[in-house]
This record gives sequence, structure tokens and C-alpha cells, in this order.
Amino acid sequence: MEIIKRHTDYALRAAAHLAGAGQRALSTSSLAEQEGVPVAFLRKIMQRLKNAGIVESVRGPAGGYRLACSPGDITLRNIVTAIQGPIHMNACFKEPQFCEYSGACELQNLLGEIDRELKMRLDSVTLKTIADRLERKDANALPSSPGGMGT
Repeated sequence: MEIIKRHTDYALRAAAHLAGAGQRALSTSSLAEQEGVPVAFLRKIMQRLKNAGIVESVRGPAGGYRLACSPGDITLRNIVTAIQGPIHMNACFKEPQFCEYSGACELQNLLGEIDRELKMRLDSVTLKTIADRLERKDANALPSSPGGMGT
């Protein structure tokens, strides 16, 4: 079972592209082409990001999407939650009535610690960090010149 689903991965990559674009709006079709994602699929993802207040749409010939706030203010958890919904280690955290042992369960206590640590880690990674890492990886993947100096 994946924790980060495919559509969330695409959302992260699209948001990272937007982070690199600054205030310039990027069209869904250009984002989809860059990531090799069907436009209709990415359109649904972008709508979820918009509904969560992570991106905003821009109308007009140079329209598309741009980030609604600074990439440093958007966390990995924000994007995961926008696409997949709230994160819970177990159903008993979401709905305590789900389990008859809720509140007096050592397993729930242990999973609760993991749940809190996971959420803290997801909150500590910003879109700026993700965009910077992807940009560095892309820069390192550029072919060098025939002389090997990368000029």
C-alpha cells in the first residue's frame, strides 16, 4: 500500500513546477506535457489544489494556474491532504467510536505516536524544498558539452 498515491505525486510535481514559475501562470496542458500526465487527469488534480487554496486560477490568454502563496508556506502535508484527504494511521484516530478499545489501547497509543511523527515530518517539508530538490536533480541531468565542461 502506498502512502503517497500516484495522483498526489502528480500534484506535488505540478506544484513544484508552479513554484519555479513564480507569479507566472502555467497552463494545465503545459504542466501535463512536462510530466507526461493526461490533461483531463491533471485538470481534476489542479481543481482539488485550487479548492484547498494552494493554487489559484488565472483567466485569459496567458492564463492557467499559479501558487496562491509562497512555496515556503505550503507543506507536503497540505498537498497530500488536498488530494487524498486527512491522514490517519488507523480508523480509530478518525472515528474513535470505530473501536471498542479506543482510549485504553496500547496499540492506539503506539500508532498515535507514529501518526503524530508522520504529520510533523510532512509539515516540515515545504514545497520550496521539493521544488529546489527537483530543480537540482534536473540541472544535474542536463547533458554536458562535447568537451565535458557543461558550457
